[in-house]
Amino acid sequence: MLRQSNKKSSQMKHKGHGGGRCLWILSLVAILMVCGCSNHVPDVPQFGPQLSGNWQFTVANPPDQSFVGGLQGGFLVQNNNSLFGSVAFSISGSSASVCNSGSAPITGTISGQNVTFTAAAGTQTFTFTGSVSTDNSTIVGTYSSTAGTTNGTACGTAQTNLAWTANFVPPLVGAIQGSFHSTGGNSGLMNQQFPVTGLISQAENSGESSAVVTGTLTFVDPVSLVSVYPCIDTVTVNGRITGNTVTLQLMGSDGATVGQIGGILPSQPVTFDRFHGGNVLHDMAGMGYAFNTQTCPGASLVQAGDFGNICLGIATSSACSQPISLSPAALIFPPQAPGATSALPIYVQSNTLSTLSGITVTLANTSTAGSSLAIVGATCDMPGDPVAVPTPLPQPEEPFDLLAGQTCAFPVSFTSSAGAAGSGILSVTSPASVDTDKVFAVPISGTASATANLSCNDIAQVACVPGSCSLLNEARRQKALVESNRWAIASKVVLW
Repeated sequence: MLRQSNKKSSQMKHKGHGGGRCLWILSLVAILMVCGCSNHVPDVPQFGPQLSGNWQFTVANPPDQSFVGGLQGGFLVQNNNSLFGSVAFSISGSSASVCNSGSAPITGTISGQNVTFTAAAGTQTFTFTGSVSTDNSTIVGTYSSTAGTTNGTACGTAQTNLAWTANFVPPLVGAIQGSFHSTGGNSGLMNQQFPVTGLISQAENSGESSAVVTGTLTFVDPVSLVSVYPCIDTVTVNGRITGNTVTLQLMGSDGATVGQIGGILPSQPVTFDRFHGGNVLHDMAGMGYAFNTQTCPGASLVQAGDFGNICLGIATSSACSQPISLSPAALIFPPQAPGATSALPIYVQSNTLSTLSGITVTLANTSTAGSSLAIVGATCDMPGDPVAVPTPLPQPEEPFDLLAGQTCAFPVSFTSSAGAAGSGILSVTSPASVDTDKVFAVPISGTASATANLSCNDIAQVACVPGSCSLLNEARRQKALVESNRWAIASKVVLW
Protein backbone atom coordinates (compact mmCIF):
# COMPACT_ATOMS: atom_id res chain seq x y z
CA MET A 1 0.00 0.00 0.00
CA LEU A 2 2.80 2.29 0.85
CA ARG A 3 4.48 1.74 -2.52
CA GLN A 4 1.22 2.36 -4.34
CA SER A 5 0.71 5.57 -2.45
CA ASN A 6 4.21 6.72 -3.36
CA LYS A 7 3.57 5.92 -6.98
CA LYS A 8 0.42 7.99 -7.04
CA SER A 9 2.22 10.80 -5.33
CA SER A 10 4.94 10.65 -7.94
CA GLN A 11 2.39 10.76 -10.71
CA MET A 12 0.74 13.78 -9.15
CA LYS A 13 4.12 15.58 -9.03
CA HIS A 14 4.73 14.90 -12.69
CA LYS A 15 1.30 16.27 -13.51
CA GLY A 16 2.05 19.38 -11.44
CA HIS A 17 5.30 20.07 -13.31
CA GLY A 18 3.58 19.51 -16.62
CA GLY A 19 0.90 22.04 -15.74
CA GLY A 20 3.55 24.58 -14.74
CA ARG A 21 5.34 24.09 -18.02
CA CYS A 22 2.08 24.61 -19.91
CA LEU A 23 1.40 27.84 -18.04
CA TRP A 24 4.95 29.06 -18.71
CA ILE A 25 4.66 28.25 -22.42
CA LEU A 26 1.27 30.00 -22.66
CA SER A 27 2.70 33.07 -20.91
CA LEU A 28 5.65 33.14 -23.30
CA VAL A 29 3.34 32.83 -26.29
CA ALA A 30 1.21 35.68 -24.96
CA ILE A 31 4.29 37.88 -24.55
CA LEU A 32 5.47 37.07 -28.05
CA MET A 33 2.03 37.86 -29.41
CA VAL A 34 2.01 41.21 -27.66
CA CYS A 35 5.50 42.02 -28.93
CA GLY A 36 4.58 40.86 -32.40
CA CYS A 37 1.58 43.16 -32.45
CA SER A 38 3.56 46.22 -31.32
CA ASN A 39 5.04 48.67 -33.84
CA HIS A 40 7.48 50.17 -31.30
CA VAL A 41 11.14 49.91 -32.19
CA PRO A 42 13.36 50.17 -29.11
CA ASP A 43 15.76 53.12 -29.10
CA VAL A 44 19.24 51.96 -30.02
CA PRO A 45 22.02 54.17 -28.68
CA GLN A 46 24.26 55.60 -31.37
CA PHE A 47 27.88 54.61 -30.91
CA GLY A 48 30.99 56.25 -32.30
CA PRO A 49 31.69 59.97 -32.79
CA GLN A 50 28.92 62.52 -32.29
CA LEU A 51 29.89 65.48 -34.46
CA SER A 52 26.69 67.51 -34.73
CA GLY A 53 27.31 71.01 -33.44
CA ASN A 54 29.51 74.07 -33.70
CA TRP A 55 33.25 73.65 -34.47
CA GLN A 56 36.22 76.00 -34.53
CA PHE A 57 38.86 75.06 -37.11
CA THR A 58 42.60 75.77 -37.10
CA VAL A 59 44.42 75.03 -40.35
CA ALA A 60 48.15 75.17 -41.03
CA ASN A 61 49.31 77.49 -43.79
CA PRO A 62 51.37 75.96 -46.62
CA PRO A 63 55.16 76.16 -46.08
CA ASP A 64 55.58 78.37 -49.14
CA GLN A 65 52.97 80.83 -47.75
CA SER A 66 51.31 80.86 -51.18
CA PHE A 67 48.04 81.43 -49.34
CA VAL A 68 47.00 82.05 -45.74
CA GLY A 69 43.81 80.94 -44.01
CA GLY A 70 41.12 78.43 -44.85
CA LEU A 71 38.25 77.04 -42.80
CA GLN A 72 37.40 79.06 -39.69
CA GLY A 73 34.24 77.87 -37.95
CA GLY A 74 30.75 76.57 -38.54
CA PHE A 75 28.16 73.89 -37.90
CA LEU A 76 28.21 70.20 -38.75
CA VAL A 77 25.21 67.84 -38.82
CA GLN A 78 25.67 64.10 -38.46
CA ASN A 79 23.14 61.60 -39.82
CA ASN A 80 24.32 58.10 -38.90
CA ASN A 81 27.63 57.82 -40.79
CA SER A 82 27.03 60.82 -43.05
CA LEU A 83 28.20 64.36 -42.38
CA PHE A 84 27.11 67.68 -43.85
CA GLY A 85 27.02 71.35 -42.88
CA SER A 86 28.65 74.71 -43.66
CA VAL A 87 31.82 76.37 -42.42
CA ALA A 88 32.94 79.98 -42.84
CA PHE A 89 36.27 80.44 -44.63
CA SER A 90 38.68 83.22 -45.50
CA ILE A 91 41.70 82.94 -47.80
CA SER A 92 44.37 85.56 -48.37
CA GLY A 93 46.76 85.48 -51.29
CA SER A 94 50.45 86.22 -51.34
CA SER A 95 49.65 89.94 -51.14
CA ALA A 96 48.10 89.36 -47.68
CA SER A 97 44.71 90.74 -48.76
CA VAL A 98 41.62 88.52 -48.60
CA CYS A 99 40.90 87.14 -52.05
CA ASN A 100 38.18 84.64 -51.21
CA SER A 101 35.75 84.28 -48.31
CA GLY A 102 32.28 83.04 -47.54
CA SER A 103 30.57 79.83 -46.48
CA ALA A 104 31.84 76.43 -47.67
CA PRO A 105 29.38 73.50 -47.84
CA ILE A 106 30.61 70.34 -46.12
CA THR A 107 29.96 66.71 -47.16
CA GLY A 108 31.64 63.66 -45.65
CA THR A 109 31.52 60.28 -43.95
CA ILE A 110 32.39 58.78 -40.58
CA SER A 111 33.95 55.36 -40.06
CA GLY A 112 34.70 54.38 -36.50
CA GLN A 113 36.66 57.26 -34.97
CA ASN A 114 37.79 58.47 -38.39
CA VAL A 115 36.20 61.23 -40.44
CA THR A 116 36.65 62.35 -44.04
CA PHE A 117 34.98 65.36 -45.65
CA THR A 118 35.37 67.95 -48.38
CA ALA A 119 34.75 71.70 -48.23
CA ALA A 120 34.05 73.63 -51.42
CA ALA A 121 35.47 77.10 -50.74
CA GLY A 122 34.60 78.86 -53.96
CA THR A 123 36.78 77.39 -56.73
CA GLN A 124 39.16 75.83 -54.19
CA THR A 125 38.31 72.43 -52.72
CA PHE A 126 39.71 71.19 -49.41
CA THR A 127 39.74 67.50 -48.44
CA PHE A 128 40.08 66.73 -44.74
CA THR A 129 40.85 63.45 -42.99
CA GLY A 130 41.16 63.09 -39.25
CA SER A 131 40.42 61.18 -36.09
CA VAL A 132 37.92 62.16 -33.40
CA SER A 133 38.83 62.13 -29.70
CA THR A 134 36.88 59.71 -27.51
CA ASP A 135 35.12 62.60 -25.76
CA ASN A 136 34.06 64.11 -29.14
CA SER A 137 35.73 67.42 -28.28
CA THR A 138 38.53 67.56 -30.85
CA ILE A 139 39.42 66.35 -34.35
CA VAL A 140 43.03 66.12 -35.53
CA GLY A 141 44.29 65.27 -38.99
CA THR A 142 45.67 66.44 -42.32
CA TYR A 143 44.17 68.17 -45.34
CA SER A 144 44.89 68.76 -49.01
CA SER A 145 43.69 71.52 -51.34
CA THR A 146 43.29 72.24 -55.03
CA ALA A 147 44.31 75.48 -56.68
CA GLY A 148 41.70 78.22 -56.71
CA THR A 149 40.96 81.45 -58.52
CA THR A 150 38.87 84.55 -57.95
CA ASN A 151 37.87 86.69 -60.91
CA GLY A 152 40.52 84.99 -62.99
CA THR A 153 43.30 85.65 -60.45
CA ALA A 154 45.04 82.89 -58.48
CA CYS A 155 43.70 82.55 -54.95
CA GLY A 156 44.92 79.42 -53.18
CA THR A 157 47.32 76.74 -54.37
CA ALA A 158 47.35 72.94 -54.53
CA GLN A 159 48.76 71.47 -51.32
CA THR A 160 48.94 68.10 -49.55
CA ASN A 161 49.50 66.75 -46.05
CA LEU A 162 48.92 69.98 -44.11
CA ALA A 163 47.87 69.77 -40.44
CA TRP A 164 44.47 70.82 -39.10
CA THR A 165 42.51 70.61 -35.87
CA ALA A 166 38.93 71.39 -34.86
CA ASN A 167 37.51 72.03 -31.39
CA PHE A 168 33.89 71.61 -30.39
CA VAL A 169 32.21 74.84 -29.24
CA PRO A 170 29.37 74.31 -26.73
CA PRO A 171 26.03 76.09 -27.26
CA LEU A 172 26.05 79.74 -26.19
CA VAL A 173 23.15 79.38 -23.76
CA GLY A 174 22.64 80.37 -20.12
CA ALA A 175 22.70 83.07 -17.48
CA ILE A 176 25.36 85.78 -17.80
CA GLN A 177 27.52 87.21 -15.05
CA GLY A 178 30.51 89.38 -15.82
CA SER A 179 31.61 92.94 -16.51
CA PHE A 180 32.45 95.62 -19.06
CA HIS A 181 35.87 97.18 -18.39
CA SER A 182 36.28 100.54 -20.10
CA THR A 183 39.55 101.27 -21.89
CA GLY A 184 38.58 104.57 -23.54
CA GLY A 185 35.94 106.67 -25.27
CA ASN A 186 34.55 110.17 -25.22
CA SER A 187 32.74 109.73 -21.89
CA GLY A 188 35.79 109.62 -19.62
CA LEU A 189 35.06 106.20 -18.11
CA MET A 190 38.51 104.72 -18.72
CA ASN A 191 39.53 101.86 -16.39
CA GLN A 192 36.15 101.81 -14.68
CA GLN A 193 34.48 98.40 -14.44
CA PHE A 194 30.72 97.86 -14.71
CA PRO A 195 29.10 94.60 -13.53
CA VAL A 196 26.49 93.13 -15.89
CA THR A 197 24.03 90.23 -15.75
CA GLY A 198 21.62 88.76 -18.26
CA LEU A 199 20.51 85.79 -20.32
CA ILE A 200 21.65 84.53 -23.71
CA SER A 201 20.41 81.85 -26.07
CA GLN A 202 21.51 80.22 -29.33
CA ALA A 203 19.23 78.93 -32.10
CA GLU A 204 19.19 75.26 -33.06
CA ASN A 205 21.79 73.81 -35.41
CA SER A 206 20.50 74.00 -38.98
CA GLY A 207 23.78 73.14 -40.69
CA GLU A 208 24.52 76.75 -41.65
CA SER A 209 27.89 78.33 -41.03
CA SER A 210 26.47 80.46 -38.19
CA ALA A 211 23.60 80.44 -35.71
CA VAL A 212 21.45 83.27 -34.36
CA VAL A 213 22.14 84.46 -30.81
CA THR A 214 19.65 86.55 -28.78
CA GLY A 215 19.38 87.75 -25.20
CA THR A 216 19.37 90.64 -22.74
CA LEU A 217 22.02 92.44 -20.67
CA THR A 218 21.34 94.70 -17.70
CA PHE A 219 23.57 96.98 -15.66
CA VAL A 220 20.90 97.56 -13.00
CA ASP A 221 22.07 96.63 -9.52
CA PRO A 222 19.62 94.04 -8.10
CA VAL A 223 19.74 95.57 -4.63
CA SER A 224 19.58 99.33 -5.26
CA LEU A 225 17.68 98.94 -8.58
CA VAL A 226 19.93 101.69 -9.97
CA SER A 227 22.08 101.30 -13.08
CA VAL A 228 25.81 101.15 -12.36
CA TYR A 229 26.63 102.12 -15.96
CA PRO A 230 26.13 105.76 -17.00
CA CYS A 231 25.68 104.96 -20.71
CA ILE A 232 22.56 102.76 -20.55
CA ASP A 233 20.53 100.58 -18.19
CA THR A 234 19.45 97.54 -20.22
CA VAL A 235 19.99 96.31 -23.78
CA THR A 236 18.75 93.45 -25.91
CA VAL A 237 21.27 91.56 -28.02
CA ASN A 238 20.93 89.98 -31.44
CA GLY A 239 23.71 88.53 -33.54
CA ARG A 240 25.48 85.37 -34.64
CA ILE A 241 28.08 82.84 -33.58
CA THR A 242 30.41 81.13 -36.09
CA GLY A 243 32.81 78.68 -34.54
CA ASN A 244 33.93 80.52 -31.42
CA THR A 245 33.61 84.00 -32.95
CA VAL A 246 30.65 86.10 -31.83
CA THR A 247 29.22 89.41 -33.07
CA LEU A 248 26.22 90.94 -31.29
CA GLN A 249 24.24 94.11 -31.93
CA LEU A 250 23.14 95.99 -28.78
CA MET A 251 19.73 97.65 -28.90
CA GLY A 252 17.99 100.07 -26.56
CA SER A 253 14.38 99.98 -25.38
CA ASP A 254 13.23 101.72 -28.58
CA GLY A 255 14.88 99.09 -30.78
CA ALA A 256 17.61 101.42 -32.01
CA THR A 257 21.17 100.06 -32.19
CA VAL A 258 23.27 101.65 -29.44
CA GLY A 259 26.38 99.49 -29.55
CA GLN A 260 28.07 96.27 -30.50
CA ILE A 261 29.97 93.33 -29.02
CA GLY A 262 32.66 91.84 -31.27
CA GLY A 263 33.39 92.55 -34.91
CA ILE A 264 34.45 96.14 -34.23
CA LEU A 265 38.02 95.59 -35.38
CA PRO A 266 38.89 92.44 -37.37
CA SER A 267 42.07 91.98 -35.36
CA GLN A 268 40.23 92.10 -32.04
CA PRO A 269 37.42 89.50 -32.10
CA VAL A 270 35.15 88.46 -29.26
CA THR A 271 35.28 84.69 -28.75
CA PHE A 272 33.42 82.06 -26.75
CA ASP A 273 36.05 79.92 -25.01
CA ARG A 274 36.91 77.83 -22.00
CA PHE A 275 38.56 80.25 -19.56
CA HIS A 276 39.35 80.11 -15.83
CA GLY A 277 37.33 76.92 -15.40
CA GLY A 278 34.19 78.13 -17.19
CA ASN A 279 32.75 79.07 -20.58
CA VAL A 280 33.14 82.80 -21.20
CA LEU A 281 32.42 85.35 -23.91
CA HIS A 282 35.43 87.66 -23.92
CA ASP A 283 38.04 89.60 -25.84
CA MET A 284 41.73 89.91 -25.17
CA ALA A 285 42.60 93.10 -27.04
CA GLY A 286 40.64 96.05 -25.60
CA MET A 287 37.91 96.56 -28.21
CA GLY A 288 35.37 93.96 -27.21
CA TYR A 289 32.43 96.36 -26.94
CA ALA A 290 31.46 99.86 -27.99
CA PHE A 291 28.52 102.09 -27.01
CA ASN A 292 27.13 105.24 -28.59
CA THR A 293 24.16 106.44 -26.53
CA GLN A 294 22.54 109.74 -25.63
CA THR A 295 24.53 109.95 -22.39
CA CYS A 296 27.70 108.49 -23.95
CA PRO A 297 27.72 109.91 -27.49
CA GLY A 298 30.28 108.91 -30.10
CA ALA A 299 30.96 109.35 -33.79
CA SER A 300 31.30 105.65 -34.70
CA LEU A 301 32.10 102.24 -33.21
CA VAL A 302 35.84 102.96 -33.33
CA GLN A 303 35.25 106.50 -31.98
CA ALA A 304 32.62 105.46 -29.46
CA GLY A 305 31.27 107.12 -26.36
CA ASP A 306 32.65 104.19 -24.40
CA PHE A 307 34.56 101.06 -25.41
CA GLY A 308 36.67 98.39 -23.78
CA ASN A 309 37.08 94.79 -22.67
CA ILE A 310 34.32 92.35 -21.81
CA CYS A 311 34.32 89.12 -19.84
CA LEU A 312 30.90 87.48 -19.61
CA GLY A 313 30.67 84.14 -17.84
CA ILE A 314 27.98 81.87 -19.32
CA ALA A 315 26.34 79.68 -16.67
CA THR A 316 29.25 80.42 -14.32
CA SER A 317 29.61 82.96 -11.55
CA SER A 318 33.36 82.85 -11.04
CA ALA A 319 35.13 82.55 -14.42
CA CYS A 320 35.06 86.33 -14.98
CA SER A 321 35.75 87.32 -11.39
CA GLN A 322 38.53 89.91 -11.22
CA PRO A 323 41.39 89.33 -8.75
CA ILE A 324 40.48 92.58 -6.97
CA SER A 325 37.30 94.56 -6.45
CA LEU A 326 36.86 98.24 -5.56
CA SER A 327 33.98 99.78 -3.65
CA PRO A 328 32.12 102.02 -3.94
CA ALA A 329 32.02 102.15 -7.75
CA ALA A 330 31.99 105.97 -7.46
CA LEU A 331 32.87 108.11 -4.45
CA ILE A 332 30.56 111.14 -4.12
CA PHE A 333 30.98 113.60 -1.24
CA PRO A 334 27.81 115.26 0.05
CA PRO A 335 27.82 119.09 -0.15
CA GLN A 336 29.97 120.51 2.62
CA ALA A 337 30.67 123.91 4.08
CA PRO A 338 33.37 126.01 2.37
CA GLY A 339 36.75 125.38 3.95
CA ALA A 340 35.57 122.20 5.67
CA THR A 341 37.38 118.88 5.25
CA SER A 342 35.74 115.47 5.20
CA ALA A 343 36.97 111.98 4.37
CA LEU A 344 35.31 108.90 2.87
CA PRO A 345 36.95 105.50 2.24
CA ILE A 346 37.51 103.49 -0.92
CA TYR A 347 38.02 99.78 -0.28
CA VAL A 348 40.29 97.47 -2.26
CA GLN A 349 39.54 93.79 -1.69
CA SER A 350 41.42 90.68 -2.81
CA ASN A 351 39.27 87.99 -4.45
CA THR A 352 42.08 85.45 -4.80
CA LEU A 353 43.46 82.57 -2.74
CA SER A 354 47.03 83.80 -3.05
CA THR A 355 49.00 87.01 -2.47
CA LEU A 356 48.87 89.70 -5.14
CA SER A 357 52.30 91.31 -5.18
CA GLY A 358 53.03 94.83 -6.36
CA ILE A 359 49.60 96.46 -5.99
CA THR A 360 49.83 100.22 -6.58
CA VAL A 361 47.30 102.94 -5.76
CA THR A 362 47.40 106.44 -7.22
CA LEU A 363 45.13 109.45 -6.82
CA ALA A 364 44.84 111.85 -9.75
CA ASN A 365 43.44 115.20 -8.60
CA THR A 366 41.47 116.92 -11.38
CA SER A 367 39.76 119.42 -9.08
CA THR A 368 39.25 123.08 -9.89
CA ALA A 369 41.22 125.76 -8.07
CA GLY A 370 40.25 126.06 -4.43
CA SER A 371 39.65 122.37 -3.74
CA SER A 372 41.85 119.36 -3.10
CA LEU A 373 41.76 115.59 -2.65
CA ALA A 374 44.26 113.42 -0.76
CA ILE A 375 44.67 109.88 0.60
CA VAL A 376 44.88 109.97 4.41
CA GLY A 377 45.46 107.12 6.87
CA ALA A 378 45.34 104.05 4.59
CA THR A 379 45.12 100.70 6.43
CA CYS A 380 44.77 96.98 5.67
CA ASP A 381 42.94 94.40 7.77
CA MET A 382 44.21 90.99 8.83
CA PRO A 383 42.36 88.27 6.88
CA GLY A 384 40.54 85.82 9.13
CA ASP A 385 40.91 88.01 12.24
CA PRO A 386 38.04 90.53 12.47
CA VAL A 387 39.22 91.94 15.83
CA ALA A 388 42.83 92.54 14.78
CA VAL A 389 43.99 96.15 14.60
CA PRO A 390 44.33 97.21 10.92
CA THR A 391 47.90 97.62 9.70
CA PRO A 392 48.80 101.15 8.51
CA LEU A 393 50.12 101.82 5.03
CA PRO A 394 52.45 104.77 5.69
CA GLN A 395 53.10 105.27 1.96
CA PRO A 396 49.90 104.15 0.21
CA GLU A 397 51.17 105.10 -3.23
CA GLU A 398 54.15 102.75 -2.93
CA PRO A 399 53.71 99.13 -4.21
CA PHE A 400 52.44 96.71 -1.58
CA ASP A 401 51.28 93.10 -1.32
CA LEU A 402 47.59 92.33 -0.97
CA LEU A 403 47.10 89.08 0.94
CA ALA A 404 44.49 86.48 0.02
CA GLY A 405 41.09 87.71 1.19
CA GLN A 406 42.53 90.97 2.51
CA THR A 407 40.77 94.35 2.35
CA CYS A 408 42.56 97.69 2.45
CA ALA A 409 40.85 101.02 3.13
CA PHE A 410 42.01 104.23 1.44
CA PRO A 411 40.26 107.23 3.03
CA VAL A 412 40.11 110.16 0.62
CA SER A 413 39.85 113.67 2.11
CA PHE A 414 38.08 116.52 0.32
CA THR A 415 38.60 120.21 1.07
CA SER A 416 36.97 122.98 -0.93
CA SER A 417 36.23 126.69 -0.89
CA ALA A 418 32.74 127.98 -1.71
CA GLY A 419 31.56 127.00 -5.17
CA ALA A 420 34.68 125.00 -6.02
CA ALA A 421 34.06 121.46 -7.22
CA GLY A 422 36.38 118.61 -6.39
CA SER A 423 37.04 115.71 -8.73
CA GLY A 424 39.60 112.99 -9.25
CA ILE A 425 40.29 109.37 -10.02
CA LEU A 426 41.66 106.76 -7.63
CA SER A 427 43.36 104.05 -9.73
CA VAL A 428 44.52 100.64 -8.56
CA THR A 429 46.94 98.61 -10.69
CA SER A 430 46.80 94.85 -10.20
CA PRO A 431 49.41 92.30 -11.35
CA ALA A 432 46.58 90.22 -12.83
CA SER A 433 43.25 90.70 -14.60
CA VAL A 434 40.73 88.56 -16.52
CA ASP A 435 41.24 90.95 -19.46
CA THR A 436 44.16 92.95 -20.81
CA ASP A 437 43.40 96.01 -18.64
CA LYS A 438 45.03 95.67 -15.22
CA VAL A 439 43.99 99.12 -13.98
CA PHE A 440 40.76 99.64 -12.01
CA ALA A 441 39.44 103.12 -11.27
CA VAL A 442 36.93 104.87 -9.00
CA PRO A 443 35.79 108.40 -9.93
CA ILE A 444 35.60 110.93 -7.08
CA SER A 445 33.52 114.10 -6.91
CA GLY A 446 32.38 116.65 -4.33
CA THR A 447 31.09 120.21 -3.96
CA ALA A 448 31.06 122.98 -1.38
CA SER A 449 27.87 124.93 -0.73
CA ALA A 450 27.12 127.90 1.48
CA THR A 451 23.80 126.31 2.49
CA ALA A 452 25.72 123.39 3.95
CA ASN A 453 27.08 125.84 6.58
CA LEU A 454 23.67 126.79 7.97
CA SER A 455 23.56 126.27 11.72
CA CYS A 456 20.62 124.97 13.71
CA ASN A 457 19.81 128.56 14.73
CA ASP A 458 19.80 129.60 11.05
CA ILE A 459 17.19 126.96 10.30
CA ALA A 460 15.03 128.05 13.24
CA GLN A 461 15.20 131.72 12.29
CA VAL A 462 14.20 130.98 8.72
CA ALA A 463 11.38 128.76 9.85
CA CYS A 464 10.00 131.14 12.54
CA VAL A 465 9.79 134.42 10.67
CA PRO A 466 9.44 137.61 12.76
CA GLY A 467 5.86 138.43 13.76
CA SER A 468 4.60 134.89 13.24
CA CYS A 469 5.70 131.87 15.24
CA SER A 470 3.00 129.51 14.09
CA LEU A 471 5.77 127.43 12.53
CA LEU A 472 7.71 127.06 15.76
CA ASN A 473 6.97 123.35 16.13
CA GLU A 474 8.09 122.71 12.54
CA ALA A 475 11.27 124.72 13.21
CA ARG A 476 12.05 122.66 16.29
CA ARG A 477 11.56 119.44 14.27
CA GLN A 478 13.93 120.69 11.57
CA LYS A 479 16.42 121.77 14.23
CA ALA A 480 16.44 118.26 15.70
CA LEU A 481 16.84 116.81 12.21
CA VAL A 482 19.88 118.96 11.49
CA GLU A 483 21.40 118.15 14.87
CA SER A 484 21.19 114.43 14.06
CA ASN A 485 22.33 114.79 10.44
CA ARG A 486 24.31 117.84 9.32
CA TRP A 487 23.52 117.05 5.65
CA ALA A 488 19.74 117.11 6.16
CA ILE A 489 18.35 120.58 5.44
CA ALA A 490 14.74 120.56 4.29
CA SER A 491 14.32 122.60 1.13
CA LYS A 492 10.85 123.89 2.02
CA VAL A 493 12.08 125.29 5.35
CA VAL A 494 14.99 127.08 3.69
CA LEU A 495 12.56 128.60 1.19
CA TRP A 496 10.26 130.09 3.84
